Amino acid sequence: MKEIPMADAMKRPIVFDQENKQFSELPAGQFVSADALPVGGVSGSGAPNILQVTDDGLAVYARDLVSAADDNALTERDGKLYVQDKKTMAASLVSKDADNQLRTGSDDALFVPPVTVVSGEGDNLVIKGGDGGALLTANDVLSNGRPNLLTIDPVDHKIILTKEDIQDNLPVISADEGNLVHPGSDKGVYLSMKDILAGDDAILYENKDGRISSGLSLAYAPDTGKLDILGHDGQTVISTVRVPGASSSLKGVYLVDGTPSVAGEAIEGDYHFSLVFMQPDGTWSDPVPVTVKARKDEAVSTRVASVAAIGAVRVRGIFNGQIVEQAFLDGMAPLQFADGSRLIVSPDATNLEVIFSPCAGRRHRAGRLC
Repeated sequence: MKEIPMADAMKRPIVFDQENKQFSELPAGQFVSADALPVGGVSGSGAPNILQVTDDGLAVYARDLVSAADDNALTERDGKLYVQDKKTMAASLVSKDADNQLRTGSDDALFVPPVTVVSGEGDNLVIKGGDGGALLTANDVLSNGRPNLLTIDPVDHKIILTKEDIQDNLPVISADEGNLVHPGSDKGVYLSMKDILAGDDAILYENKDGRISSGLSLAYAPDTGKLDILGHDGQTVISTVRVPGASSSLKGVYLVDGTPSVAGEAIEGDYHFSLVFMQPDGTWSDPVPVTVKARKDEAVSTRVASVAAIGAVRVRGIFNGQIVEQAFLDGMAPLQFADGSRLIVSPDATNLEVIFSPCAGRRHRAGRLC
């Protein structure tokens, strides 16, 4: 077989012979007719065959390469593939919505202009920071035009108002003369009983519950008609009056029913006396009034419901203008009055056991006990 040079082989087509049984070479200078080439309509994949047979031979047209999709930017112009200019393409990509910040720039490329983040209004406290973002600090909010109790915390740089700043700067307590309110140890408003009550007040005092109480008692001398009004301690004389005698127009006036007298008779009647108890800290209780039905020179026993004597170390008895004071010994305190009357006081948890023996009797005057 004759060897054909590669250059000649490239120029000399090989075709079937007339019986379509074997290939043969066309003589040099001859070409294969396009009609003889097998050009199908659709490939096995279903894609259309864009290779066509024309009068001039095989051909592929640019228009057949361009998709008809609406969003395809590739087109055909003058038989060639063409991409439309970027100006037209960029403009078609930008939405026409009113609040869209995306637009085309002077070079027809897509462009987003600077957005106004901080308003230019004159009273706007927000400013533009070094990175172009909105900036608002605590110092921008606080006023410096006058003394301001609001400050900036040095730790977290937030606005702070402390109790101490208020107490030190706001006139919560009036400076007017005579004001009893004053600052306490913690600078708060403070008012104690010592600020309200005078330590030597004869009538008002602070009781064991920390409340204001008042106490008055009477001491009467029937022989002289002297009546002393005593303070809450049973000793301080607040005022003295004279009780009118039998010849007065106020005849028959008396302070206690059946006022006893040393010269009185042994007539049964009500006897009135009071007991006051002192605690270890020196404070005295409110007077405990006691009434017993007795007669001269006879001892009577009674129980009085009271807890005033719990823990007491001394007791003070007030009877018929007489005052006697005695310490408790073995849970009992005997009291001896100047007129000979005697009291024995024995307190327990809830009651007072009292034995009373009066040496003052009662007498009739103008048809009544006095």
